[in-house]
Amino acid sequence: MVLDVRAVPLGIRSSTALGVFSSVPVGSSIVLVTSGDPAPLLTKLRTDAKGALGVEPLDETLGAWAVRVTRLPE
Repeated sequence: MVLDVRAVPLGIRSSTALGVFSSVPVGSSIVLVTSGDPAPLLTKLRTDAKGALGVEPLDETLGAWAVRVTRLPE
């Protein structure tokens, strides 16, 4: 699954990503696409997943960052 949050308004971008990621089963992943450094959003996802999060950078080009985010067992 790819979640491209670039079109999501900034005010609800984090809550949208958290909502989608909350439905990701352990061992599964999503590809998160953002328009800027995803570090703040990944910090929120990591907190929500109680630290059980795998992050694999996929692409960093002008205007888009893509990372694979995997829910790991707690």
